[in-house]
Amino acid sequence: MDITVDELLEFNPPSIYTDEEARKIAAQALQIALGLVESYCRGCHTNMAGNFRPGVRSVVLTVAARIMENPGQIQKRDQAGAASYLRGEGFKGFTLGEQMCLNRYRKQAI
Repeated sequence: MDITVDELLEFNPPSIYTDEEARKIAAQALQIALGLVESYCRGCHTNMAGNFRPGVRSVVLTVAARIMENPGQIQKRDQAGAASYLRGEGFKGFTLGEQMCLNRYRKQAI
């Protein structure tokens, strides 16, 4: 069962994009997140029916949300007077919780 753009936008509502821009960025973020999860698990992230294994869907969604939040993946600092806003690099790898979930399905060498 695939994750839709609408699900990602509901999970991570855009703050600075128009609706059309947000949909494009969300679609790209989902594609990237799915590719990262698929390669990390070496294709074992889905079952024989093509559905995500338990927990994998959540990992794809959270990774896509982080990618969508900063699609350029570049650290950026905005400042106006004494106030500043620092945007981190975005996706820097799977979190420990995500790795714990994905490692159950990862093919590993003996």
